[in-house]
Amino acid sequence: MFAPVSPRHGESRKCIEAAEEGERAKNSTEAEQIRKSSQRREHTIANRGKEKMAERETLIRCSLFILVKSRNEKERSRKKENEEGISRKEIREMMSPSASTPSAAFRTKRVAKNLPPLVHDDDRERRLHG
Repeated sequence: MFAPVSPRHGESRKCIEAAEEGERAKNSTEAEQIRKSSQRREHTIANRGKEKMAERETLIRCSLFILVKSRNEKERSRKKENEEGISRKEIREMMSPSASTPSAAFRTKRVAKNLPPLVHDDDRERRLHG
């Protein structure tokens, strides 16, 4: 605190008021610093949340990019097939209906390997037995 200079002109009261204002200012700066530090803390917490969100967004963007990329590659392969003149539809028509899907083709192979033929085939028996 400030010491009063001369009481006859009322300077002591001014000094006391100035000192009080100085203390108030000091307290307000401390309060402001506390406010700023809490804001910084809140800001860092918010930034952490934003960073996590940004990480999630990048993961989502990467996965979407991969999906779009694979889709574009499929479209390119279809365009190449179209340029060659043979479409997928024509290839499917040329294939037997049982082999039109890979799972069905696999199933028919398994059936042919492991089970005897459902329809009696003389030629097949001749080939097998000689």
